[in-house]
Amino acid sequence: MKSSDCIDWAMVSGNTTKTGNISGGLGLGLIFDFINLSKGNMQVISSNGYWELREGKKFMTDLNFSFIGTIVNLEFDLQNPDTFYYFKDEIFEDINIDEIFK
Repeated sequence: MKSSDCIDWAMVSGNTTKTGNISGGLGLGLIFDFINLSKGNMQVISSNGYWELREGKKFMTDLNFSFIGTIVNLEFDLQNPDTFYYFKDEIFEDINIDEIFK
């Protein structure tokens, strides 16, 4: 199987290499939701495979070199002053964003 196809398989909700009762994280579904909401992008390089999600469109290719390991790059557009992201079950009070990172 080509490396880009392996990455693509891993990006499908529900696909996992885990067996038994091993729990996972929040999952790629949540990440993809946030990427789409924020008009973000995602790039993955693993072995010689390249996979990208940009503007809701997927692009895949195999590179002419091999990378040992995996790199995942996530880009989110958080500059829209009219948009604030939080989980819907999160308790939300008036928060001064400028105070959070001081």
